[in-house]
Amino acid sequence: MMPLLTWGTSNVVPQKVADASSLLTSFRTIAGSIGSAVFVGIMTVVSASSAQTYGDAAMMHGMNVAFFWMAAGALVLLLISVLTTGGSRVSS
Repeated sequence: MMPLLTWGTSNVVPQKVADASSLLTSFRTIAGSIGSAVFVGIMTVVSASSAQTYGDAAMMHGMNVAFFWMAAGALVLLLISVLTTGGSRVSS
């Protein structure tokens, strides 16, 4: 997480780096909580709707679908990070 924190605070005035670090940590925690809730919701809805088809394996099917969407989201975020930060370098 240090490279992300360094990149995120690279354009912040030195007097506000501590505030920016705290804000980024708070956003990361909030995003993790929202993501967990969303993916558990996806898993629950898919497993409930596929109970007739998959029987006892419906919960596993729901988990597979949730993990698929996690991977798809991670791929989108990776593409965004590569395409939007490719030219900027943080000098030391």
